[in-house]
Amino acid sequence: MGKKKKKNSKREKIRDILERGLFWATNGYTEPSGQADQIRNEIETGPQPWVTGLRANLCGGVVEDTESEPLGTEWQGVMGLSESEGELTYTRNSEDGRCSFAAELTGVASIGDCGAGCTFARQMTIGNLSIDDEANSTCSAEELLINGETVQFAQSDVFLGEFEETLFYALWEDEGGSWETVSDGYSIVFGDLTNGAWYFGVSDD
Repeated sequence: MGKKKKKNSKREKIRDILERGLFWATNGYTEPSGQADQIRNEIETGPQPWVTGLRANLCGGVVEDTESEPLGTEWQGVMGLSESEGELTYTRNSEDGRCSFAAELTGVASIGDCGAGCTFARQMTIGNLSIDDEANSTCSAEELLINGETVQFAQSDVFLGEFEETLFYALWEDEGGSWETVSDGYSIVFGDLTNGAWYFGVSDD
């Protein structure tokens, strides 16, 4: 029973994260009530370029200069499945300080046969990493990505829940030639698996 309760709690948490705005904005921060329309628009038009400050925001509804910010670590990648580039953002708020950065995802390529239980996978390269408020940042070497580093992520067929009538699934990452489940990870596609908008990431707040 305890295990089932934890699973349901995780599903609710991911729904809440999505509802609070894990999506690119085109004109600054969008209140949560406006996210559904934005998502539907992006299904039709594809992801829109990120033109606002990093913390105006994605994960967890954290908005720069607000009085309180949730503790925890969150990151998200966003790309069109027919595109060769995307963006990744990362935020960690802790009692020791704050680390947030953004990076481009370049050279995105489909991995043809990603194995049993894998819906689709992409290989991508990290580039142009930029640390937000670097002078006051507490980013450690261990959490910063490396420019030029190549990573692989996949959407598994492990169902986690539903958001806006769209299913989301467990996220996998390639670790030494085998797929491993990303702890607290999620993967969701708005639209079809050819041209849809893919959002994937982690939240452990």
